[in-house]
Amino acid sequence: MIEFFYKKYLAISILSTLLFFKLFTRVLPFRKLISYLHNIKTKKILRLDFKAHDIVKILERNAKRFGVSQCLIKGSTLFFFLKRFNFDPSLHIGINMDNDFKSHCWVETKDLKIHFGSDLSYKNLITIT
Repeated sequence: MIEFFYKKYLAISILSTLLFFKLFTRVLPFRKLISYLHNIKTKKILRLDFKAHDIVKILERNAKRFGVSQCLIKGSTLFFFLKRFNFDPSLHIGINMDNDFKSHCWVETKDLKIHFGSDLSYKNLITIT
């Protein structure tokens, strides 16, 4: 029973953070986002026996439900939660200049690499740990 309520609480927290980053990326400059992500502190938060896959699944469901498709917003949100839950993530922002300029954001942990649907190879420019 506790796990059910905790999953609901986690889903609401992820949704509010997703919407926060959506607003954050529209209003503030990119360097403020990078600065904010650098300063996220790890907290001793009860996570029951959740794995990073659980957080990704909840994030993808909420992002799809509320029309968030940008990898930077989803990556920032995922990085925020993985960092808070002490999964030791790294957020990567890279570019690809095959035909035209493209950028992409992805998140990695020691067990997991989440690309948010992109299959192109990107040159890593910024890594946040």
